[in-house]
Amino acid sequence: MAHAGIDLCQALGHRPVVARPHWRLATPIASVDDAVTSTRFYGSIAQYVDDDDKRASFAVMMNGLGHAAHQQDYQAVLKGSNVAVKMAHQFEFENSKHKVWELKQNKKDRLYFCAITLKSGSSTDPFLVPLLAHHKKDQTTPREVSNYCERTMKSYLDRKANVRLCKE
Repeated sequence: MAHAGIDLCQALGHRPVVARPHWRLATPIASVDDAVTSTRFYGSIAQYVDDDDKRASFAVMMNGLGHAAHQQDYQAVLKGSNVAVKMAHQFEFENSKHKVWELKQNKKDRLYFCAITLKSGSSTDPFLVPLLAHHKKDQTTPREVSNYCERTMKSYLDRKANVRLCKE
């Protein structure tokens, strides 16, 4: 970014970056034997991020999400940036409400993600989970996007699920 003359802190809202991110970025995969590149998230990138404008938009959204992960209040970082964030879908699971968020860089390009806290043993780890890249054609979030995001997150939010961090 610096080579292109872009100051990422300026573009995404001027907040100091802490040494260790508060949130961790994670891509859900079904099994430790699966390749990350075989996930629906990576498939959505191949399907929807298919020209230079969309690639630039996606890069800005992913950089924004990565930058926001360094702060406890990732929403404040995103809302103070040139990447718009809004709730795309909400669902209830195990007596808690959960939200699917939508990052928007331009009129149609979107990045859907969730923020979750997973418990492993005595510790809890907060994660930002990018789920889908999408080129939106309407004002509303498509039902297939909402359904996929909800179904995927429920499988990780299930208290009986054996969720493991495979690699960082």
